Order: sequence, then structure tokens, then C-alpha cells
Amino acid sequence: GAIADLYTGELVGEGVRKKNDLQVVSETDHTFGYMHNFAVLHRAADYDMVAAGKIVKGARGSESHQETRVLTLDADHKTRVLPILYIDENEVKASHAMTVGQPDADQMYYLESRGLSHLQAMSLLSIGYFMPVISLAGSEDLRHRLREDLERKAGLYGHQG
Repeated sequence: GAIADLYTGELVGEGVRKKNDLQVVSETDHTFGYMHNFAVLHRAADYDMVAAGKIVKGARGSESHQETRVLTLDADHKTRVLPILYIDENEVKASHAMTVGQPDADQMYYLESRGLSHLQAMSLLSIGYFMPVISLAGSEDLRHRLREDLERKAGLYGHQG
């Protein structure tokens, strides 16, 4: 009956290289592993992620699920995301989902037509991507500080830092 519910969020800055290897393993029956991975990549970012869910032999009735969402803010990036499921038992449930892509042109037009700069519009979309992770913070004060830090790093106020 154990549950592992893992949330990750990465803001990969301009020209930065990041590599992640994540694994959630079900070693006994009726255990549940969930991975929710979010990443936003700025120009010339280089991002690697391997997300592996594993259910070993004998872990009947277990589940392994993962979702990975990568928002690329520029076409000039390198992204390699590999969702893996290692399943050594028959009576289980497992799934993975992955999206990698740039912001929708209609979303950008809407935000920029309301007076936001291109950087501010991209920053708002980045912040929205991370809200599922920030919302898990234990206190309102911590959520507020995380959101402010992300707003600054994403460039919402006209500069990235």
C-alpha cells in the first residue's frame, strides 16, 4: 500500500546543461509510483532526462505512472527525454506520457496584445507550468517565496537572474 508521488520542476537557463535520472521502484505488491516532471528550457538549453518506473517480479497489483512535460521557449535547444517502464510482473498497471513543445502562438498573441513584452509572456507561461509543483509547498509563505523566486528567475520583471 505504499505510495511514492514524486514531483520535479526544472527551469533550465540560457546555455545551461542539465541531466536528470529518476527512478521509482515497486519492490512489493500493491505499491504505487507516480512521477510528475515539469521543465522549462530557455534558449540554447541542453536537457537530458531519463524517468524510469520499475515493477519487480512479485510486486502484483502495483502501479507505475509517469508524466513529463517540457516547455521549450526557443527553437535553439537540445532536449532528450526518455520515459522507461521496466515491468517484470503481469498483474500491474503502468503508463507514461510525455510532451515537448513551444508555447502556443495564440497564447503568446493573447498575452502580448495585453501589453506584456515577449519575455514577460514567456515568463508567465513558465510560471504556470510550475504551479503544480509550487502548490505542494507546505505553507503559504513558502509557496509565495517560491513563486517570487521563480518569477524573478523566469524574467517576469524584465530581466533573468
